[in-house]
Amino acid sequence: MWEAQSAKQKRDTPVRSNFIGYALPLLLACSFSMLAAQDQAISASANHAAKYASEYNWIQSPTLPPALAAGANAITLRPCPRGLRVADPVGLVSHAAPHEYVYITGTGDPEAALITGGSGHAGDPSCTIEGIFKYPHPAGYRAGSATGGIKEASEDAMFLGEPYGAGVRRREGGMVVLDTAGSPYKVHAPIYIEASNQVISGAGGTIDCYLLDEDCMKIGDSNANHFSSIQVEHLRFHPNLIGGTNTALYVNANSTIVRDITLLYSSTHATFGHIVTVCDDQAFTLDGLSYQGFGLRNDAKFVGSVVYAPGPFNKCSAVGWLKNMGISGQGAGNGVDWQSGNSLHISDSVIEGFSQFGIRTGTMRGGYSPTQIDNVYMELNTPMNPAGNIGAAGIIVVGSRLIAKTGMLAIGQQPSYAKTGNTHYVYWIVARHPTLGSSLPLRAGYANTNGKGDIVLSWPKISGDAVSYDVLRTEGEGNTLGAPYGKGDWAVATGVPQCAGEVCQATDTQAPLKPYEVNRNPSFEPILMYWPGSLILSGRAYADLVVPPVTGVSPVITTLANVPSLFVDRCPNGTAGVYAVCFAGESAGNNQPRVVGTLMQNGPGSGGPASNVKGRLNFLNSPAGSIAPAHIITLVDSDPAKTLADGIHRPANDDKDTFIGLDVPAGGALLFQSRLAFGAPLSISNYIDNKGDGAHWKERLTASEKTFAVPVTIQKGNTLTVGEGTPLNRMKIYATPSIAPATVAAQSCKDITQTVRGLAQSDLITGIAPPKAIGSLSLNAYASAADALTLHFCNPTTSAAGIPAGVYSFLSVH
Repeated sequence: MWEAQSAKQKRDTPVRSNFIGYALPLLLACSFSMLAAQDQAISASANHAAKYASEYNWIQSPTLPPALAAGANAITLRPCPRGLRVADPVGLVSHAAPHEYVYITGTGDPEAALITGGSGHAGDPSCTIEGIFKYPHPAGYRAGSATGGIKEASEDAMFLGEPYGAGVRRREGGMVVLDTAGSPYKVHAPIYIEASNQVISGAGGTIDCYLLDEDCMKIGDSNANHFSSIQVEHLRFHPNLIGGTNTALYVNANSTIVRDITLLYSSTHATFGHIVTVCDDQAFTLDGLSYQGFGLRNDAKFVGSVVYAPGPFNKCSAVGWLKNMGISGQGAGNGVDWQSGNSLHISDSVIEGFSQFGIRTGTMRGGYSPTQIDNVYMELNTPMNPAGNIGAAGIIVVGSRLIAKTGMLAIGQQPSYAKTGNTHYVYWIVARHPTLGSSLPLRAGYANTNGKGDIVLSWPKISGDAVSYDVLRTEGEGNTLGAPYGKGDWAVATGVPQCAGEVCQATDTQAPLKPYEVNRNPSFEPILMYWPGSLILSGRAYADLVVPPVTGVSPVITTLANVPSLFVDRCPNGTAGVYAVCFAGESAGNNQPRVVGTLMQNGPGSGGPASNVKGRLNFLNSPAGSIAPAHIITLVDSDPAKTLADGIHRPANDDKDTFIGLDVPAGGALLFQSRLAFGAPLSISNYIDNKGDGAHWKERLTASEKTFAVPVTIQKGNTLTVGEGTPLNRMKIYATPSIAPATVAAQSCKDITQTVRGLAQSDLITGIAPPKAIGSLSLNAYASAADALTLHFCNPTTSAAGIPAGVYSFLSVH
C-alpha cells in the first residue's frame, strides 16, 4: 500500500511543479490588476463624490496687481481655487464658456465681475483671471467667490461621462450639496448651473441673494438646448433687496426638475419678483414648492408671481408640469403666471390668498397649447389687490383652452362698492372701440345699498387709448340674476372716457337708470389680462369643466359672444351672460327648480348656418340596422319611478307618456321606411305666435276630435276625403258676369249660359245665390262646358215670371 501511494505521489509531483511555475504568476498578475482597478475605482468614486459648496467658498488677498483700476484687469491667484474654470481641461475644449464671477471687497465699492478669461487651471499653484470692473479698488483688496462657492462646486463636480466628452461642456453630472457649514451662502452674482445631469441639493443651506438686477440662480445659459436633465432640490432663498423684482431661480435648460423650493422671511421686507421663472425649458417639472406670503414684491407698481413663464412663444416657450405646490400668499403676490403659450399642467396643489390672480395662462404672447388643471384647491378671503378696489381673479385664460376636469373650483372675487342696505345691485361694463364696436356686458362688481347716496365704481383698464366704457346695472342674485340684453333701462353712465391709470372709475348716483340697447352681435372682444371673477376668458379662450366655478361674488367672465365658451359636465349654478353648454343640470333638492338648460350651438356666431345638413342632435342607427316602434324623446315620463328603478333607465314605454317617437309596424321597418309619431295623454296642440297658454292654440287633437281654430286650405292638386266619400280637391265660389233681365213663360223652363273662367265641365254646382229673390221660379245650374255655366230656370205657375238681373254666385265642387 505504501509503495503504491509513494508511486502515486511521484506521479503527481511534476503536475504540482508545473502549476506553481506557470499558473501562480498569472494569478498574482490578475490580483495586482484587480487591486489596481479597485484603486482606480476608489479614486474615481472619490472624484465623483458629492461636492460640498462650503469647501469651495474661496477668498484671497492678491498682490498682483497691487490695485485694480476701473475697467479691464488681470488678477493672479495663488493657488488657483478648486472649481475655478479659467481654462478648459486639456483635450476637452468647451463649446460654451461658463459664467463664473469673482467678488471684490476690502477696498473700493464691493462688486462682482464676470471672469472673461485667464490662464491656468483649478488646483494649479497659480492662475490668472481676467475681468472688467466698474470701480477702482486700491491695494488691500480681496478677491473671492461671488456665489458662496456654489458655482465652483458645480464646476468641480462635473466629470467625463463618455470617452468622447458629451455635450457643449464635454463634461457633465455630479452632485453639489449646499451644506449647513457654508450657510448662509452669500450670493453677489448669478449662480449659473451649466452642467447637464447635475443635482443641486439644498441639504439645509440657505442662499442669501444680494443681486440688484440679476436672477439669483440660473439653470442653463442663454440657449436652453445647451444643458438638460438638471435637478435642483431643497433650496431655500433669502432676498436682500428691498423692492427687488429679480427671480430666485431662473430656468433656461431642458428637462429641468425642481423639488421643494421656498423663500425665507426677510426682516427688512426685501423681495424677489418671482420665485421660479421658466424660459425655454420644454419639459419643466416643479414638484414641491412652499410660499407663505413673504418674499415677493406686492405693491401698486409691481406684483410678483410664485411661478412665472414670461414668453414670448418661440423664445421662451416653456412647457411645464407643476405639482405639490403649497401657495398661501396671505394677500402678497400671485400664483402662477404662465405666458409662454405652451402647455401647462398644474395638479395636486393649493393656491390661495393671492392678491390679484391664482393662475394666468394662455397665448397672450403667441403659441397655441392648452392648460390642464387637476385637483387644485383655491381659496380667497378679502382680496388685497394693491392696484385698488378691483377684486381678484381665480384663473385667467387668454386665447387658448383650459381643461379642468376636477370638482375643485377656481375662486376669485368681484369688488364690493357699497354695504349700506339690502338691495343688491350688479354692475356691468360694456367696452367700446371706435372701429371694433362694442363688447359683451362684462360683469364687474356689486353693491348692497339702501338706495341713497353715491356709489363709486371701479374696474380694470382695458388696453387701448381709444376705448371708452358704458356702465350698466341690474338687480338680482344667484340664479335669479340676469345679464342686461336688448332694450331696457340699464344705463348708469355711457361714454366714460379711457382712464389714465390702470383703474377706471365712475359714480352711480342711484338716479333712475337710462334707456340702453345692448348690441345683439358684439364685435369687440377685448383681451383681459386682468378682470375680477372666478374664471376669466378672453382672446376666444374656452374651457372644458366639470362644474362652472360660480359663486355669488365670483362669476365666469367671457368676451366671446354668441358662441359657447364653457363646456361643462354638470351645472348646479347659472352663468348669466355667458354661453355655457351644460350636459347635466342639478336642482340641489328644491333650491333650483329651474334646472340649468342645455344649449346646443347650431350655427356661427353671426350669419346663417349651413343649409340642407342633418341635425346637431342625430339619433343614429347602424347603417345595417332597422327600426322598431319606440319613443325617441320622452318629453314627460308618466311613470318616473318605473324609469329610475330600471337598470339602464329605459323600461317599456307607457300610453300616458308624452313623446316623440317612431310609428312603424310591430315587426319593425327599414331605415328609409320610418314614420314619425307624437303622443300625449290628453291632447296635442299647435300654437303660432303664442308661448303656449292652453287656450289660444290654432290646432288641437284630442281622443275625440281634431279641432282647427284657423281656416283650412287644401293645396291645389290635393284632395279631401270625408269618411267613405269621394275625394275632393277643389271647392270654390264663382260669380257670373251680370245677367240681363229675362222672362220665363208659364209652365216652362229657360237656360241662360254664361262664361265663368276656371270652371271645369266635371264640376258639381251647388249653393247658387241670385242677386235678388226669384219668386216662384226654381233654379239650378251645371257646368255645360269648360269655362261655361248654364243657369236653368223653371216656372211652374200659369203666368210668366221675371228672371232678376245681376250677378249670380255659386259653389263649385271638384
